[in-house]
Amino acid sequence: MRKEALFTVVAEWLEEGKIPPPLVLRNQHAIEPGNLNRILAVVGPRRAGKTYFMYQLIQFLLQGDRCSKEDILFIDFEDYRLGGFTWPDMDELFTAFHQLAGRYPRFLFFDEVQNLPDWNRVLRTLHNRRRFKIIVSGSNSKLLGREIATELRGRYEDILMLPFSFREYLRYRDISFTPTSIRTAARGSIVAAFDDYIRHGGFPEVVMARNEAERRKLLQNYFKTIFFAIREAPEGQRAARQQTHHRELSPLSPGSIFCHRKREVLFLPPPQDHESEKDLPDRYRFCRAGAPFCGKPGEDT
Repeated sequence: MRKEALFTVVAEWLEEGKIPPPLVLRNQHAIEPGNLNRILAVVGPRRAGKTYFMYQLIQFLLQGDRCSKEDILFIDFEDYRLGGFTWPDMDELFTAFHQLAGRYPRFLFFDEVQNLPDWNRVLRTLHNRRRFKIIVSGSNSKLLGREIATELRGRYEDILMLPFSFREYLRYRDISFTPTSIRTAARGSIVAAFDDYIRHGGFPEVVMARNEAERRKLLQNYFKTIFFAIREAPEGQRAARQQTHHRELSPLSPGSIFCHRKREVLFLPPPQDHESEKDLPDRYRFCRAGAPFCGKPGEDT
């Protein structure tokens, strides 16, 4: 690709890139990027705040003189100017950064890394150099947890980014919560916030919407995008789908699983016919009752 585009993207990050202020501290804030010895993969459903969490990690690095912005390279691989970017361009990217910043970066933040061809090979190579601390995020439909485990072969650790837990929701609303506050006059504001959380959920953009109409529109768009987006089936599954299209549902088919679990699961629309039952957790198509109240599995509200 053109070197001018690489210089432009890097220059904008160093000179014009604005880090958004922390809107709410996520429950995963205890991660220290400077201590990472493996690749950190931020995974989770769409619109759950993965990119903003990466920004929060960058802010953490910039505070307390841990490093300067010249030590950090943030690349969004959805940037149209990076169209045609391939792994041979990676060295050109580092060269552009060195010429503009006067040194090579120490921290690499790659957003929507699944848009980088041969991303698994690139990340393994960069990790083997032992020069960089690497943090990546990606779309859950193209960067499933088991695919990360297979492709990065033990070189990574992942963090699951879900929509706001109720505790995070209270933190955003600036409502303090303690075991005793629920028995004081503050109970009213907590209960009212809980009703609103149950009604609208914890997707950050929905929580921050200005009015009910905007929330409803966002939720409708999320519903269509997350649950009913049509994805092209892998070639290997297409033939099998055609053979079983008119066959009765077996006890282990996605359709039968949907029927058996519909009382147990909070949200579970019928899966696409090319999705197997093992895909459902990775695609965040369902969650068990109670899961929305937790920042991560096993965490108390």
